[in-house]
Amino acid sequence: MTVAPFLTDEPAPADGGSAPGDEGAFLDALNVEDDGQGGGPAEDAAPVDPGAPADGFIGTDAFFAGFKVTHQLAGLGTGLRSLQEGPDAPGAREASDAIYACLYDTPSLHFLIQPGSLWMQRAAVIAAYAVPLGMSCKVELAQRRAARAKAAAERQATARAAAASRPGAAAPAATGERPVHWQEPIP
Repeated sequence: MTVAPFLTDEPAPADGGSAPGDEGAFLDALNVEDDGQGGGPAEDAAPVDPGAPADGFIGTDAFFAGFKVTHQLAGLGTGLRSLQEGPDAPGAREASDAIYACLYDTPSLHFLIQPGSLWMQRAAVIAAYAVPLGMSCKVELAQRRAARAKAAAERQATARAAAASRPGAAAPAATGERPVHWQEPIP
């Protein structure tokens, strides 16, 4: 089998296969120079020094402070104590630092760790509007569900009371008899 014949100046073997022992030899013909702009493996990335801000980025301490506030606000908004206590749990700081490292190593996500990021400012304004609105909708929907459940329970209680008050209507549980449907044959 010929491997990327368009990358070499040498003709492919006549049988269409590779010559034994030349696996990868076609790469020798490529002329690739390092442009000095990185883009290599993650090992080339600068190590993240905990707490020290990198050039143009907030530091891991500031990121962890935001991490904690985000959890606390989410916990207050949802009423979930687990979210409020999350940043104090074991491993929370390590998780925050790992998230920071991912953001730092991903250029398209740098806006999340740049101080004064216009995107983050806009997101905060949107969240300040949308989160309380969403919580209000949640409360209103819960009130509607509770009102519907209460009305259904009242209707059911009224129907039971009306059935029990009819002359000759004995409660099946009290007599042990099963009510007979009008279409059933009489035994």
